[in-house]
Amino acid sequence: MRIILFISCYVVFVCTVGAQSAALRTSPKIITFVKSPTGKLIDSLVFRTSTEERATGISFRGDSLQTKIAVIPLVDELLIAAYADGNYLGDAACWIDEPAARIHLSVFAGRVRVDSVDRGIYHRNFQRTLQNLRALTTETQLKVGYLTAAAEYTQTIITSLFMEQFMRLPTFTNEDRDNVDLFLQMNTSLVSTHPYFDNIYGRLNILYDNRGVVTRRRGYLDPLGKPVNYELPKAPAYLVNFYYSTDPNAPLQHQQIQDLIVNAGQYPGLHAFSISTEPSLAVWKNYVRENRFSWPHLLEPPNSKFPLSVDLAQLPGNIFILLDKRRRPIGVYDSVDLLVRGLDHFQASGDIKLAKKN
Repeated sequence: MRIILFISCYVVFVCTVGAQSAALRTSPKIITFVKSPTGKLIDSLVFRTSTEERATGISFRGDSLQTKIAVIPLVDELLIAAYADGNYLGDAACWIDEPAARIHLSVFAGRVRVDSVDRGIYHRNFQRTLQNLRALTTETQLKVGYLTAAAEYTQTIITSLFMEQFMRLPTFTNEDRDNVDLFLQMNTSLVSTHPYFDNIYGRLNILYDNRGVVTRRRGYLDPLGKPVNYELPKAPAYLVNFYYSTDPNAPLQHQQIQDLIVNAGQYPGLHAFSISTEPSLAVWKNYVRENRFSWPHLLEPPNSKFPLSVDLAQLPGNIFILLDKRRRPIGVYDSVDLLVRGLDHFQASGDIKLAKKN
């Protein structure tokens, strides 16, 4: 795998040496929407590109519609929502090359879908790449597959999708982290400022923080709303969870932590603590009171002088960060399932050594 990554990095580097990182620019491209036979009922579209915050709505009464859309160089993602008589037909996405694209839309089982994109190769190639990845079954195969796919689409935002999936694997290691960092430096200079790379750099920032979480944390609030100085006990490994109680995934994920890690005692010695950074003390207190968690939950107020979230909460949503005995991040997960698989991996590799279950 290391050889594959090195070769792909080298080939692209030779072609792009001297390229400078710059702010993403856009230019108008001609886009033609075409209704397939089953898409005749579509009468309006709402769409936006990967860099637009606001979507554009247009009436689509005929069989085809041509418009201009501002896109980034090489390839951009177009996000499309379709409607018929005011009824939402779902959404779809496709990759559009410059300088033009013809997008064929159909409706299947009440949902819009992109059948094909003419005058471009990225959408077709992307679908082929996804099909090849679906055939992979082992973690080792997926690692090679994601890296190979990322190398295939260098200097485009498509690379970010495969690189992020690679980093989400529970077997992601510090060696993998270094490979990703090198790959990004050599192969994404033209698009590195795109929002699609934010989560990737967020994960890297977390995993490169080797200072170790400070043992004593001051300025937090406990479930009663009282100030508390929280001190981490000595442990072979730590789990820190950042969350918002208003996140719809939080109740289920916290129940999974309660069942799998706390109640079942699957990982003896693992010290778990959760920190919320939400603005409403009342909402958070109510959430903690209703759920009766048996591991520490703290609120980090906005005026905290020692905010742990500044260093570690660099990803959106409910995240779980695994720390080694020196309190250094070694794994970042966005689901409890991935966290558990990561725990098993790091125990097997010897990176963390938890007590044996009785």
